[in-house]
Amino acid sequence: MYREMTTFKKRAEAIEKQIAELQEKKREAQEELAKLTQEHDGMIILEATEGVACDEKQLGKLKKSMKELEDKIADYQHRISVIEGKRKEVLAALFDDLEKGYVRELESLQREASAQFNDAIKLGFEYLLALQRVGKLKERASKLHAEFLNEGRKAVDGLDDKYRLGHSWINTTLFQYADNFAVGVSERAQRQALNGYVSPQVMLYELTGEIEGYHNRALDKLRKLKSE
Repeated sequence: MYREMTTFKKRAEAIEKQIAELQEKKREAQEELAKLTQEHDGMIILEATEGVACDEKQLGKLKKSMKELEDKIADYQHRISVIEGKRKEVLAALFDDLEKGYVRELESLQREASAQFNDAIKLGFEYLLALQRVGKLKERASKLHAEFLNEGRKAVDGLDDKYRLGHSWINTTLFQYADNFAVGVSERAQRQALNGYVSPQVMLYELTGEIEGYHNRALDKLRKLKSE
């Protein structure tokens, strides 16, 4: 949370606290008024139904207390209305700073994101160069395989069947599992990463630097790390 947001929230919360406190006082006064009204009216009803004479002095005290509570309730409601009516005006005075902070923080996040994307681009280039190196190694393997067969046939029959795998021993299958490890980064994995999700293998690598090809094994190792 940036500083202007902190200031704005504190002011807004202070206003809400004032209103809440006044509403609580108003509620307490209303409850007390209800009790006194019930006592006052009960004395009048008792006199009417059972002939028990009202204590006029007590009735007077009750009326006075009731009037005081009614005035308090009206005052609390007035204060609540005034604060609620001015709330937007008070907060509006802070809005320009709030907006400036918002723009500043967004620009900062944008710069950071751009830097991270630049890192991703560099890593993408490194990845492609690594694939290029693998391709060159496979090309060398192909030449080695062809040379071996060409020369070997001069001495031994059936070499083509015996050594038919040849340079295919160097796996260049992308977006599949080669030697238990995922080779390549699919579009889906990229989109998931942008939305905050990476596979357990990636999470494990981030935490420990370990390369684990199996999904379930990576999950088990992550669980162990959390329990330690």
